[in-house]
Amino acid sequence: MIHQTLRRAGLLLSLSAVLILAGCGKKADDATGALSSADSVLAFVPADTPYVIANVEPIDDELVRRLAGESSAIFSAYEMVIDDMLLADVADYEEGSEEREAAERTAETLKGVMELFSFDGMREAGFAINDAFALYGNGLLPVMRARLLDADRFEAAIGEIESQAGEAMPTAELRGQSYRYLEDEDEGIRVLIGAFGDWVVLTVAPASFDDDQLAELVGLDAPARNLAEAGTLAEISREYGYGSHYIGFADTRRIVGTFVDEPTGLDAVLLAEAESDIAEITDVCRAEFRELAEVVPRAVFGYRKIASDGVDGSAVIELRSDLAAGLAGIATTVPGLGADLGKLMSVGMGFDPMALREFYSARLDAIEADPYECEELAELNASVVQGRELLNRPVFPKLYDFRGFLAVIDELDYNAMASGVPPMDAEATVMIAIEDAPALLMTGAMFSPELAALDIQPDGVPVAVEVPQTAFMPAAPYAAMTDATLAVSTGPAAETRIKAVMDAEPVSPVPVFSVAGDAGRYYQMIGHSMTLPRGDDDAMTPETREALRDAMVALAGVYDRIQADVYLTENGVEIVSRASFKD
Repeated sequence: MIHQTLRRAGLLLSLSAVLILAGCGKKADDATGALSSADSVLAFVPADTPYVIANVEPIDDELVRRLAGESSAIFSAYEMVIDDMLLADVADYEEGSEEREAAERTAETLKGVMELFSFDGMREAGFAINDAFALYGNGLLPVMRARLLDADRFEAAIGEIESQAGEAMPTAELRGQSYRYLEDEDEGIRVLIGAFGDWVVLTVAPASFDDDQLAELVGLDAPARNLAEAGTLAEISREYGYGSHYIGFADTRRIVGTFVDEPTGLDAVLLAEAESDIAEITDVCRAEFRELAEVVPRAVFGYRKIASDGVDGSAVIELRSDLAAGLAGIATTVPGLGADLGKLMSVGMGFDPMALREFYSARLDAIEADPYECEELAELNASVVQGRELLNRPVFPKLYDFRGFLAVIDELDYNAMASGVPPMDAEATVMIAIEDAPALLMTGAMFSPELAALDIQPDGVPVAVEVPQTAFMPAAPYAAMTDATLAVSTGPAAETRIKAVMDAEPVSPVPVFSVAGDAGRYYQMIGHSMTLPRGDDDAMTPETREALRDAMVALAGVYDRIQADVYLTENGVEIVSRASFKD
């Protein structure tokens, strides 16, 4: 059950990172100097870490205070959800058993540690939420490191956690420095937390680690070469325009290499504990696993702007160069796609189905020409036959003329949507981009005499769609068409709104997918849905649902507009996100 303890610890570390990420604020500029400084938190991060997210410079206090002041409800909801998950683990043990009592104490302690990493918790515990921070892998083992400001306050905060749990955590000493830990003897795993020098460190380690191995893990022994010296984050900053705040990567090649090559460092002990034996992997499999890792060698992420009026960031799933080049030609232009039209929500995509088919067919050709020899990858070879069958299936004749769509929602019946029924009160426009739109309409008219009777011309002029099929709608819809687009709009002022969507300017560069909307109204809608009646099989308690509702309301008070676009570039798949804050 080593995986259960690792999952708990990973959940705690991930949640802490998410909470800290919420409190950032500064415009991204040239960050390469800070990301190359050996005086930063990166001095503790091994150069060959497989994953990292790091903040290497202080962040504006005013924005952090603002976000922290509005985040209590958000953290409370996170806390209750995690608490439910921890209690679910406790339920695995028999009521009244020693194992259950021990699991309850562990859950309560983990909950306390989680609270420690809330905004208020960190302030009171004497370590910084807007200073140096890193979550990284020392090998595969996760380490979270934050700047310590007051050792006495930190010690008092840990003592309070122990008091609430009703039991003191075990302590140990490492080179004269004391730390606390939680240990699952059956799984042989420890969760460690302590102040080491000027840093608060939270990490996970096999219980079998000796002092030298622990010293390497918590950073008392510096890595032979650190990430600042390697310049990896500085290079990512230069290439993608990221600043020095919460920039990072996950390297697939390094992660795969850990399992297919002879393990070194701390991973050697970890994998030995997990009874992983690379001798069982053949040379052929080893080579092909590495080859697969090169398909998606790395994911990188960071912020280009972090300021009082909003944040702009992105994540890039890097692809092998030939795959990135093959995908880059798939995106197509759709009017308005990629623009924030200022409505409740807009969502759309644009791609060339034939280009996508050719890309997929080329991938099948490549596997067929050079099939995998590793037994573990036999399913990939078998997928070629399935892929050919998929491509040979008959499709609607106009499918390959499709170029995309854009749906714009002005108003929506929240109650209906939250209840899982089609909204009867909606102001929305849906536009399809397609080669030869009149031919598509003509095809539809062959099956509908009423549609054939409508005089919709390719001139962009809206026409009232008065057919029996629209009787259920709150207002008669309008339709309009050009040579390359066909749109339908419903609700009041549909005639005006349909023209606004069809006349929207194309955006450059062209995204393959885009979604934008009013964040405040969206979060209010999600919060409202939390209050609706649920079935008996609902996994969340009413209290948790109420807390989640409060969290959504809190988010609605912070964010104004949000947008996310997906681009296919020479580097791979880039997901760009933007969010603006309310005044």
